[in-house]
Amino acid sequence: MTNRELYLHVSAICQGTTHSLEDYLLALYTLTKDCPEDSIPIGNFAAFLEQAFVIEPLPFDEQWFEISVLTLNSWHELLAFQIADLRRMRVAGLLDGMNTYFGIDSSSGVRWYNLEPLTYLECAVRGTFGGYEADEVIILVSSPDGDNSEVFAIESISEHDFFNFLQCGATYE
Repeated sequence: MTNRELYLHVSAICQGTTHSLEDYLLALYTLTKDCPEDSIPIGNFAAFLEQAFVIEPLPFDEQWFEISVLTLNSWHELLAFQIADLRRMRVAGLLDGMNTYFGIDSSSGVRWYNLEPLTYLECAVRGTFGGYEADEVIILVSSPDGDNSEVFAIESISEHDFFNFLQCGATYE
């Protein structure tokens, strides 16, 4: 699969979803919790991204509130942290306003720009791998260099790639 194919896959699976980002990430955590840290084959990764819209997730774990952004060591921890951060923002009423598209500062100190599955996943792929076309309707921000990104094959998602994917999902503008 190429980065462009992954981007188009994400664009297609997000259409018409009504899931909250918290629910989506909780389902993604459920699917990936037993995956090894070092590498996930790209086909499995793409399937996880799609299946997270339809599976029943595990219950929220209150211990995730104890994870600090300063001590994140793995994508497993980052994913749990993000779920807890979204829960904190929802409980505080920060996700109810119309200004969420301008970014929200959570009590953890993280600035979130993407608070729904569509923008989160689109920005996660775009920030980590590129693979978009500038004239595509789904594009929310233009390429920094004004050109389309390079298209390249992705065999698997490394621990670094998945960590970056999750970070870009929340914070890539």
